[in-house]
Amino acid sequence: MQCSLAVIKMSLASSRLRSFALALLFKEVYNWKRIAYKGGVWPSAVWPYIRTVNIFDRRYIPALSRIFNDRDLLDALPNLIATTQVKLRFTPDSPKGVSLPYLLAVSTLPALHTLKLQQRRFDDPKLIDVFVEMHQLSSLGLTLTELQDIPTVIDFRREVAWDQEIDVVSEILQFFSTTLVELEVSGDLIELQMIASTKWPKLATLCLVNHIPYDDYQYLPVVVSQMPSLHTLHCNFRAEMMLRHPLIFCSSAEVHPPLSAVLPDLTSLSLSNIQPRDKIVEQLPSNSKALHIVALRDHIVPDTSPYNYSGLTNADVIVWIDAAAKLPFLVRLSLGLKSAPSPTLLAHISRSCPGLEYLELEQDFFEYNENESSSLTLELFIVPLQNLLRLRELRMSVELGPSLEYLNPSGPASTPLAFVDRAQRTAMLFAEKLPKLEFIGFSCATQFILKFDRYCMWHMLEIIRQGGQIHIRVAESI
Repeated sequence: MQCSLAVIKMSLASSRLRSFALALLFKEVYNWKRIAYKGGVWPSAVWPYIRTVNIFDRRYIPALSRIFNDRDLLDALPNLIATTQVKLRFTPDSPKGVSLPYLLAVSTLPALHTLKLQQRRFDDPKLIDVFVEMHQLSSLGLTLTELQDIPTVIDFRREVAWDQEIDVVSEILQFFSTTLVELEVSGDLIELQMIASTKWPKLATLCLVNHIPYDDYQYLPVVVSQMPSLHTLHCNFRAEMMLRHPLIFCSSAEVHPPLSAVLPDLTSLSLSNIQPRDKIVEQLPSNSKALHIVALRDHIVPDTSPYNYSGLTNADVIVWIDAAAKLPFLVRLSLGLKSAPSPTLLAHISRSCPGLEYLELEQDFFEYNENESSSLTLELFIVPLQNLLRLRELRMSVELGPSLEYLNPSGPASTPLAFVDRAQRTAMLFAEKLPKLEFIGFSCATQFILKFDRYCMWHMLEIIRQGGQIHIRVAESI
């Protein structure tokens, strides 16, 4: 807010500064306004400065805000000739076809290159006609809005025309396959056989999210075999409440050319819920700079274990660290663990991957961990980390005691002051011994599951070094 006020004051000085200020203030806009603001949508004077437009459903707008009138918004959208990115997000209970008017309104924008659409269903054939008008897109996101409870999931799956949905999304993706540079898509919406049999000559980033596709599974090296330009590959599927066979990214290095041969230039790889017998660990491309082996799950029905939710055991994590040790350019490493990290594990990481700049170690089901490590144990964590001379950001599930408390049974939960205080003191311990560290995050249970899209968030702290002094500032949780 202070920054915005400063920019507004600057804009009053001259017309040139005014243009500069408007470009800063309205580079990214949303379809809501503060209640105190009496106008309609964004003033027409700022339209040339808008680069990114976010249109969210009512559930997603912040408190003390009011959503724009739909008609006013739809009239304004075709006039945003400088807009390059549009993000549309609708709630699970939105009616079928809710996105069509917005897609039509932005379909002719001359500068548009990125479109991200998140909604409950994609089984409307009319979507195809709208998308083919946006032939200039180079970045596309088609993802499902998360459903919140098992009965809703079951009813939804009965309601959706699955075959038609797969056909609609398949036709859209095949239309863009030769031009897309970035693609994010829900596994629920695709068949991997279609992805594997289609040529993607320019695709540099592929992110597969939500759930494992429902067709016969193809091994990962086969799925990406026609993506010669791919540099980022993220398969971040969530474990779900429906009984499924576990996902194996590759069962044998001898069946197909290994991933390292198919994508020798891959620089970022993320895989979720790895099973112990998965041979993909033997196929990591040697140019990888980022490796994320994570445990992900649906955030519905607490206290229930999703099928195939899989953090790494103590034995499995050593196998992955040893594989990471063979990647000479690795600077980012994330590992999802069944147990809380230990000094012994950190020592093995620091010996194996001394060039790390970012390290994330998260315990699955951490929201149930209310243990509190002794000060001596916390200091033992620091000793091996001192060998990571380039470490700038550390996120770790550290046992700092209960991280969520209910002041009364029917009231909201909050982060205990004791946890916040201990996190501050622990961050200072790390900051004093790790001179390059800029950010540190500790796992923290949260009641804001919709906001963080998970049961635990990262309680982030920024380390500020000035004049030989160290200060710890609470940063935004993520």
